[in-house]
Amino acid sequence: MPQPKFDPALAEVIATAFHEHYERLAPQFGYETRPDTRAFDPTTPNGQLMVATVAALFDEGVIALPAGPVRMTQRFFHQAG
Repeated sequence: MPQPKFDPALAEVIATAFHEHYERLAPQFGYETRPDTRAFDPTTPNGQLMVATVAALFDEGVIALPAGPVRMTQRFFHQAG
């Protein structure tokens, strides 16, 4: 697997945030998620796939960090302002 062009820890933070929002929003769309994947675990095949997906989106330029400084607010990244 090719090495990502950015800090892999960032991919895990974003994958975790995505997963938490996905789980929270799923019921609003009439979707029930699988009990065995409701808690994000980056060491499982599902977690590894989510982290790798985020890394691929960064590497392909589909998503990018803001040009300015980034800070953590609670658990997630926001553009510093």
